[in-house]
Formats: sequence, structure tokens, C-alpha cells
Amino acid sequence: MKQSIENQNKSDITFNNLELKKIEDTIVELRAICDELDPYSPISDSMKNRLKKFHIVDTSNPFHLTNVLITLLEDAIEAKERQLNLTSDFKI
Repeated sequence: MKQSIENQNKSDITFNNLELKKIEDTIVELRAICDELDPYSPISDSMKNRLKKFHIVDTSNPFHLTNVLITLLEDAIEAKERQLNLTSDFKI
């Protein structure tokens, strides 16, 4: 049974407690997925496995899939900015 993205625990997809390097790696991976994925074409098993890392299992709605990826990428970029701001606040 496919689990829809809306029914997932949103706290599973959060960047608040990740270290900066991990956030940067996540941004790189999400950008690569966005560059490579055509949500209107059949999605390969390897791409589905990459999407599963981000708790995305339902790929049946291309519009929704695109929105989720964009939101995740925005959240990761914002988390990176917060981390950088925290780091700069502690410098003397």
C-alpha cells in the first residue's frame, strides 16, 4: 500500500537539528533530483529509492511531487541559512 506524502509525519522531514555539512549534502542531493527528475515520465526504481530517502513514496501526482521537492529544497536552504547565522552569532 502506498503511503501518501500528506499522511506522513512531517517531523520526519525536518532540517532543524541537522549539522551544516549534512544540510549542505541534502541540498546537493535535492538539487540533483530536481535537475534529473521528469515527474511526468515514468520514474525509475533508482530515482524512487532516492526519493524514499526524503520519505517520498507516492509519485503518482507530478504536480504534488514537484511541490514537495521544492518545499524540501527551500526548507533545507533556510535551515542552512539559520545554521550559518547561528555560527556567525557566536564569532567574536
